[in-house]
Amino acid sequence: MISRTAGRRRALTAASVSATALLVLAGCAPGTLSQGEPQPSQQQPTSTETQQPEPTQEPASFKMSVMGDWLPHDSVIYDAETENGYDFAQFADPIRDVYDDSDLVYCNQEVPTAESFPHAYYPTFNSPPELASGMQEAGCNVIGLGNNHAFDYGQQGVDETRQVWDQLSPELIHGAARSPEEQRAVSFTEVNGVTVSFVNFVSFSNAGNSDYALAFVDNHELRASMMAEAAEADVTIVAMHWGDEYSHEVNAFQREYSQILIDEGADIIVGTHPHVVQPVEWMPKDDGTDALVFFSVGNFLSTQMEIPRLIGMLGQFDVTVEPEGRVLIDNAHTVPTYMHFDLSVYDNVNENWINRVNLNVYPLWDAAEPLARSGWRDQVSVESLYAMYDGWAGTDQVPVVHSADELDDYR
Repeated sequence: MISRTAGRRRALTAASVSATALLVLAGCAPGTLSQGEPQPSQQQPTSTETQQPEPTQEPASFKMSVMGDWLPHDSVIYDAETENGYDFAQFADPIRDVYDDSDLVYCNQEVPTAESFPHAYYPTFNSPPELASGMQEAGCNVIGLGNNHAFDYGQQGVDETRQVWDQLSPELIHGAARSPEEQRAVSFTEVNGVTVSFVNFVSFSNAGNSDYALAFVDNHELRASMMAEAAEADVTIVAMHWGDEYSHEVNAFQREYSQILIDEGADIIVGTHPHVVQPVEWMPKDDGTDALVFFSVGNFLSTQMEIPRLIGMLGQFDVTVEPEGRVLIDNAHTVPTYMHFDLSVYDNVNENWINRVNLNVYPLWDAAEPLARSGWRDQVSVESLYAMYDGWAGTDQVPVVHSADELDDYR
């Protein structure tokens, strides 16, 4: 992570370079000749002289992936247990090569990791601290902590969750705070010469809030102040916990606040909370470019039982910042994910859900074999799940990837 002062827009850098060049051409730079001497800038070049172009900045780019909720229910924690603790990173092994080439990987930690409290699974959640280190090992380096479960164990739960991440030092983190200062502290980093800011807002909390633990998006003074600071970076990413649970439809609140956030400088918005996939859309910005909005990326890691909650979205795109500061997003596509656990048809029908084992997250194109070990093996296929996903995510604005070979076309 870098300091706030490093987050100035590239346009300012380009402007300062141009201003310096003008001063030199005008003879105002230090060490210019006296007024009575010939000025080099006034001499006409001979036929053998060539004019040297001014140096220009090159565009700078990075790759990013965004994924859904890490939401450990009881069977997730049981399946993560090892002789020496917990291993949550293993669940992402089958899908790691899909996003391993990304510079930034956004993940939503949907639960506290407060060691002073017992593990809890529903309706309040608390997971072992190893969840955080497992997320990092799995490649997550942009961490959203702001969600409706963040305050399930009060301010102490928030404090201990942040302390765990203090030891891990992700590229970007925001969303659950130990103080008013931390609540307002926009997170900054630099990637391939591009400064990136990150903020995480919520629309509600299940368990209340202190004065500062969460940043509510409809707190207009707080949001506007944070977004103004975030806009000092080249690129601004906003994580939004919003929407109607288990609904594939984007509601009016999501549409209203996505436009507000874009008007305040957001380039990318990643939505969570519905636990199911919602559409991806391009929305216009004032400078003529488009922001990319993932209204809901659904679940990544969980053992929720309804089929739509087992299908998540892995969004991927390239971000390029032009010398004058314009942000261009291209190569956008989504990869459907399948959250698998072995479960017999008998256990599924009789709700013996404690028997959910052998958890893994797969790209949907690799899900045929694990689907054959699932409790809905006779209900769905890879093809039928793709048809469902295409309807939920929409394919008219951002394409859906259907195979590893097709993914290579975006690399």
